[in-house]
Amino acid sequence: MPGAAPRRVGRPRGPRRDPAERREVLLDAAVAAIRANGPEVSVAELAAAAGVTRPILYAHFGDRAGIAAALVHRYTSNLAATLTPLFARPVSLRQALHDGIDVFCRFVEKEPDVYRFLTTAHTQKGTASMGIQVGRRIGDALGAALATAGRDPAIGPVWGYAVLGMVFAAAEAWAATRSVSRRVLVDQLTELITAGLAGAGIADATGPFA
Repeated sequence: MPGAAPRRVGRPRGPRRDPAERREVLLDAAVAAIRANGPEVSVAELAAAAGVTRPILYAHFGDRAGIAAALVHRYTSNLAATLTPLFARPVSLRQALHDGIDVFCRFVEKEPDVYRFLTTAHTQKGTASMGIQVGRRIGDALGAALATAGRDPAIGPVWGYAVLGMVFAAAEAWAATRSVSRRVLVDQLTELITAGLAGAGIADATGPFA
């Protein structure tokens, strides 16, 4: 027909990918880039690993710190979800904490560059951002143990963040030196933490700590 626009030849456009799904794919590529280039990875390297331009990466995350913030959310959500069933078992608080500390230290051991990126690139809140969900979960468990022992559970959340801060700091220092095995690190951290909880009479309280 006269005046009709010419038909384009080529592959028809497929359905647009869901934005949330697209973000997850970009984050997967970011993790691969961090593993390959280390925690000082540049935005250009992050974009190249994802097969996109830097402006596209900025459109999704804002900046390098935004990418780190999204990864912090991903890893802390996974960690909090892993801890929940650990504290729901009929085991002692000592054992539950030991297993929870081991989960985190395994992550630091397996992904030292990713962990370092999370704690340095997210400049506004850093490691503290990683502790919100996890610290709350530990605090709930400690509060439940205190209530079971007939003590005021109000201090539980505060102790939860204190425990988490100790584990975070110790694991970060350990990752740089590996002066002892992960097993020794986990055992000794557990002993140090539960020695204090024993004074409160809850180290050997039996769960579940809902």
